[in-house]
Amino acid sequence: MCNYVGVITLEEKIVTYMGRYINLWKDVKLLKNNDGVAIDILEWNITDKAKPSIEELNSIKIFIDPCVEKNERQKRDQLISDTDWTQMEDSPLSIDDKERYKEYRRKLRDLSKQEGFPTNIIWPEINIK
Repeated sequence: MCNYVGVITLEEKIVTYMGRYINLWKDVKLLKNNDGVAIDILEWNITDKAKPSIEELNSIKIFIDPCVEKNERQKRDQLISDTDWTQMEDSPLSIDDKERYKEYRRKLRDLSKQEGFPTNIIWPEINIK
């Protein structure tokens, strides 16, 4: 059963970089934003491995819980399903609005092609006048 949905944190990237458990309170001091989310490394107190740059950490391929992808695909599929009516022949939409929905649905289908999928998705929006 898939219940986990989330993003990969800086702390998780650091642990993956190290390849072992580290004490994130003692070994590393992190800069956090107003929401308490770590955004940078202020101090690196680990002597057996060099401090990584944020770019290095962001390039690390981390195991993604398959539930994350499944949940995002289900959300995407529901958004597509919710707009099926827009492509029907008897839809009350104008031709221009039908085309806007058609493009929106294409963007939804292409979500998995985004570089950050499934943990960092830019969801398309539909702009109907």
